[in-house]
Amino acid sequence: MKKYKFEWIVFIVTVIELSAIAGFIAYQKYKFSHPKIEVYAVYHKDFPINRNEVVIPIHAGRALKHDYGMPLLNKMIGDNTGDNISLKNDRYAELTATYWVWKNSKADYVGIIHYRRSFIIQPDGLHSFEKHQHCFSYLCEVGMTAVNLHQLMQKYDVIMPATAYLPMTFLEYYNRSHIPNDLQVAVQYIREKYPEMNDTVNYVLYGHQFNSRNMFIMRKDLLDKYAAWLFDVLFHIDSKLSRETDYQSRAPGFLAERLWTIWIRHQMRTTNIKVGEMFIDTQK
Repeated sequence: MKKYKFEWIVFIVTVIELSAIAGFIAYQKYKFSHPKIEVYAVYHKDFPINRNEVVIPIHAGRALKHDYGMPLLNKMIGDNTGDNISLKNDRYAELTATYWVWKNSKADYVGIIHYRRSFIIQPDGLHSFEKHQHCFSYLCEVGMTAVNLHQLMQKYDVIMPATAYLPMTFLEYYNRSHIPNDLQVAVQYIREKYPEMNDTVNYVLYGHQFNSRNMFIMRKDLLDKYAAWLFDVLFHIDSKLSRETDYQSRAPGFLAERLWTIWIRHQMRTTNIKVGEMFIDTQK
């Protein structure tokens, strides 16, 4: 009897070991066949934290140690590690997180969403306001899951907010709420440093299309290209930008939304980049 009991124990242990090995092999195959995706949800104050296997919360401006940001300590990574510009957060807003991801992430695809704004992800890539049913988390409701994103990024190089069509020109829309000289300074620098973009600059400035929010999901090599261009422009013109009020001192952040529209439209006009547009959900 003892002999059979021992043999059963050996059999069970062997099955468990083989199952563990099979699981490890399957996981390695999954990792090899599925590119790594990291979407960073940018926080600057306390709010319900959303995270899963692809969404990573990041505290923007941690180096400034604002009291309203202190509850985030020890709950998520900060943008003040590695190569970073965390101290610029008061003016650069979520761009300090974008810079951190550019310099520190090793993922194949990377993204930026906001602490209370997310893309509504549909696996077929179509626009939709429909939230997923039978979910128990916010990220599941809006479709921000590893399965959906892996499926979606097989079709697209870039995911961006759905295009807004303005009732006035892009240039007039900026000048209505911000200091006109700031955009003029940025445009002048782009025309001088990147003359190949002149046609796109004109197309955007005098058109009616706008892709706002500084949100995206894209191939990491494309982020490298975009961020190198974006921060080259912003760092070179920073000293010439507004500081008239606390609100207008955030000019680099405001400009980045406009610069993104120029950059992505230029890629769409001059390359075969595949771009998918998604609506944005705001968490209450």
